[in-house]
Amino acid sequence: MKKLQKSEMHHGMPRPWRLHKNCLPSKVRDHHSIVPDTNCTQAYQILDQGKFRQTTSREPFLQAEDGDINKLLIFTTAENLRQLCTADTVYCDGTFYTAPPMFDSIFTIHAFVGPVMFPLPTNIISCNFHPDRVSLDFECASRNAVSHVFPNAELKGCLFHYAKAIWKKTQEYGLQTQYKDVPDVNKLVRRAAALLLLPLDRVEDYWLHALENAPQSDACTKLTDYVVLTWIEGRYPQPTWNHHLTEGPRTNNRLEGWHNKLKKRVKTAHPNIFEIINVFKKEQAANEVKKVQYAAGQDAGKSK
Repeated sequence: MKKLQKSEMHHGMPRPWRLHKNCLPSKVRDHHSIVPDTNCTQAYQILDQGKFRQTTSREPFLQAEDGDINKLLIFTTAENLRQLCTADTVYCDGTFYTAPPMFDSIFTIHAFVGPVMFPLPTNIISCNFHPDRVSLDFECASRNAVSHVFPNAELKGCLFHYAKAIWKKTQEYGLQTQYKDVPDVNKLVRRAAALLLLPLDRVEDYWLHALENAPQSDACTKLTDYVVLTWIEGRYPQPTWNHHLTEGPRTNNRLEGWHNKLKKRVKTAHPNIFEIINVFKKEQAANEVKKVQYAAGQDAGKSK
């Protein structure tokens, strides 16, 4: 048997962005592209049909469903679940825009397989899943849920969401123009945003120094009080947002990008449940190709 060179192997592999058109025979593609227009009761009945419970390669995909009215659906594959259980760090994010009308949100769990991050939404109860670290935003509901299920995991808030929160308050207190025009206000806001990069034992001293040099105005006082009451001494313990010793990504920006891509694919807010399931199936199939490419030495991270 002829031994294939890597270049030959790469040449024969479909690109992930072409997979949506190429991964299935035409009859099967047509079969999977049917999107019923239904109400809530009919939707749950149709979910019992195999084509909406399987991947494009006919593997089980709907792994768990819970509840009658407030239903929870969990999509993954057995292999994705196994890979998730080997990850030391997982990245979590939710979105409301693409959630079907009968659901509140879509919540995804992502992990790195090699150098590439993949969405691996999963039933975390059914495997030996104990991540060392969970990266997520600062939404209280998701953080409380993660803390309850994984009491020993280190929670890390997203650097981007922290900076976004500081900037939101800067705007709320009317400091946006002064940030551009007044050097001392600019310095105060930037110091607040940089707190999470300092060693933990220097955060409070650094902020006290910033307060000593802060402009004396009601708006600046509101901002400094917000930083103290929310971040220094407030609801979020410093270790959960400090990234001085973080190795690897400090943000969930890849997840934000994934959810933005999801928005473009559904093209409308709160799509039909079967439309979003079909998008999930195509994404899962594309990820399988990426993993094969990575295993073969090809750069699976390139995209158009």
